Amino acid sequence: DCVDCARFDSTSPLKRAGIFVSQVPTEIMSHTAPRVRIAMVVLAMAAIGLAGTALVRSARIERTLQTEVARVEGLARLLDRPEHQTLTMADVDAIRSDIEELRETEDRVDDLEALASARERVIAAAVRSVVFLQGAYGFTDPDSGRPLRFAVGEDGLPTIGPGGQPAFTIEGNGPELEIFYTGTGFVATEDGRILTNRHVAEPWLFDEEALAMTALGLVPVMRRFIGYLPGEAEPFDVSLVASSETADVALLRCQKVTAGLPVLRLDDLSLDTGDEVVVLGYPTGIRAMIARSQREILPVLEARGEVDFWEVAEILAEGGHIAPLATRGIVGQITAASVVYDADTTHGGSGGPVIGLDGSVVAINSAILNDFTGSNLGVPAAEALRLLPQGMSCASTS
Repeated sequence: DCVDCARFDSTSPLKRAGIFVSQVPTEIMSHTAPRVRIAMVVLAMAAIGLAGTALVRSARIERTLQTEVARVEGLARLLDRPEHQTLTMADVDAIRSDIEELRETEDRVDDLEALASARERVIAAAVRSVVFLQGAYGFTDPDSGRPLRFAVGEDGLPTIGPGGQPAFTIEGNGPELEIFYTGTGFVATEDGRILTNRHVAEPWLFDEEALAMTALGLVPVMRRFIGYLPGEAEPFDVSLVASSETADVALLRCQKVTAGLPVLRLDDLSLDTGDEVVVLGYPTGIRAMIARSQREILPVLEARGEVDFWEVAEILAEGGHIAPLATRGIVGQITAASVVYDADTTHGGSGGPVIGLDGSVVAINSAILNDFTGSNLGVPAAEALRLLPQGMSCASTS
């Protein structure tokens, strides 16, 4: 019907085609069965979907082709440059230099990691055997045996001398003069003997005011000398066994509590200038340990109220806050009398072990060079090795 209508309605081929195309959909929708109409709609939608998919794929292919063309054109331009036409010996040398530099960097990183690991091992192995020493000494009159005391007036207050300083006397009932100090030691023998500095074991020999007292005929007396081990709540008594007449090193007798602890081995042959060392100790003594554990310890101190020199250490020990501080440095000079290194330390760290990265004690920390910033002195291990045979076994005492 559509063909006949188009043929008889116009003589122009274009008009006939237009009539045919416009009438066919109308005739299909009005003169066919419903199933045929549905099938025609489905076919039309499928055709539209296929056409859309084809357009999307065509666009993707076009973008890929454009990318590849650009890459090829870029490579062509690069290869057209004279310096990329061939791989010269200079290029090979440059590549080799880059590889070598990369390897050197990797080696340096490996070395630094190895040093850090060695330091950690040294500290972990030694820390349990580093002792916090706490002492107090005074003076007595050799004739009467009376202790030196602060002079007090009738009101019970200290009497001030002509120089503005407290006056002292061997008479009366004023408080006994006690000079408090702290230091460091470490377990050096299987039976638990401890090495430290002589100025820690006999501090009156190295203090000008104390020497002035002895010049007056007074005798220095150690009132109390105790040690704490890291992580241990109870202190133990220590006493002098022997001290060197030529070096700042001393050996202490102690209770059995230190026997069986890891011994920090002395070695006087393994140290060279430029070697790295680790110094363990208790610089600034009680103050540093309070600062490191202030969140836990300050409320306890505030709750206890007024506490003395000994009680503060007891509180620190009960809370598990006694632990040495570790610093590292480089050895700058070695002589028969001293080892110079730049590890950070200060008063209170005296007597601590100076340990090489092989784990051996190469010196005993002794003094700070105040006029030479960043440098400290240690007594060579050889001096301590000479002193050890003079010590008595701690196992024979309790």
